[in-house]
Amino acid sequence: MSNITKGLAVIAVVLAIGVGLVIWKTKVGGHGNESLTRVTKEDMALILKDANPMQLKQLAASPEAKVKIAENIRQLLAVASQARKEGLAEDPNVRHELDSTRSIVTASLYDKKINEGKGE
Repeated sequence: MSNITKGLAVIAVVLAIGVGLVIWKTKVGGHGNESLTRVTKEDMALILKDANPMQLKQLAASPEAKVKIAENIRQLLAVASQARKEGLAEDPNVRHELDSTRSIVTASLYDKKINEGKGE
């Protein structure tokens, strides 16, 4: 597997986590009825803020990769929007998964906050 492929795979994982955060932010922020097919520059900054700097550099150097990632995010958000319209977010199993994901993200962000500046 080439370095670019590996880099894109890592960025895809970061983006998946970031998209989850955007969806969570949208739901918690009271915008639950809006379509999730748009991502603002602020959302992209949130999604990519913890990405590896080398991978971000590779991404910046590859317009094709930027377009591919943006399209993947649009598709993911469109699927998520349709699933919400069909009531999937209200399924007890899905709600449990969302709650678990929220707990993991909250714990991770809290850990990052309390350890900020340590170990440098």
